[in-house]
Amino acid sequence: MAATSIGSSITGFGDSFIPSLGDAANIQTALKSLYFGTTGAANTSNGIYGALYTLYAGNPTLAGDVTITGNLTVNGTTTVKLTSTANVVASPAGGEIEYNGIIITAIPNTNLGRVAIATPIFTSGANASFSGTQTATNGVSYPLFPTTNDTLTLPVGTYRVETAIRITSTITTTTASLNLDIRGSGAAVGTMTWDGTYATSNNGGTTTTYFSDNTALGTTITLTATETSTGRIRTIRGSGILKITTAGTIVPSFRFVGNNSTNVSVNADNYMVITPLASTSTTSTGNWS
Repeated sequence: MAATSIGSSITGFGDSFIPSLGDAANIQTALKSLYFGTTGAANTSNGIYGALYTLYAGNPTLAGDVTITGNLTVNGTTTVKLTSTANVVASPAGGEIEYNGIIITAIPNTNLGRVAIATPIFTSGANASFSGTQTATNGVSYPLFPTTNDTLTLPVGTYRVETAIRITSTITTTTASLNLDIRGSGAAVGTMTWDGTYATSNNGGTTTTYFSDNTALGTTITLTATETSTGRIRTIRGSGILKITTAGTIVPSFRFVGNNSTNVSVNADNYMVITPLASTSTTSTGNWS
């Protein structure tokens, strides 16, 4: 049967590229070459087969906007990963999610603007070195939490912190004060604004409030000026804002100032929750004006 041409030759391919419509084998060979590429067999880097394989099991790079009209399902151990920095835009629209390498933010709507998606960091427990028989030396800071989870490295940013702590001790004289040291032996640089309540029980205990305004990290918060009874259970509750200007570690700690404190016991249910609010030391997030 005579070959029937479907058109003139194509530049760069010649007449041989155009199959004869009357030759099934010729058409089959052309389609096979189109699907599998130059190898003529399944190869993950050639032809339509390779392109489909890359979309299915490879790591495709998609340029421009991708619109999905149905549901997006991620199977197995695959994760959805946002590339940092490149995803952050100057004027985000409502419904967007971004990642700048430190925090994940969302834009619920353009009126609220860019806000952090809450990703709290949590630690709890007690410093095992203080279980009821140890002495806290005057003026020395001791970590509040176990050695396995008492230190946290904080990038530059703004954070909200909440904590609850209970410490029992006996003061050998009538003058000593309990201090809270957020940074402890850490090296982070920044400021904190902190407030809460400090309650003592046993031997005529009282409840007082405390406030620390824009205080440099490394400065202790004095919870009471003097302890006037020999034995007390002390409960500290507080929350505040940390602004980290130089990344570094914090080791939340306590210290007694004025005299040694004996028979110190740190409660096992102590906890601290830290939530990132922004990746800079800032005074606001969202569209405040």
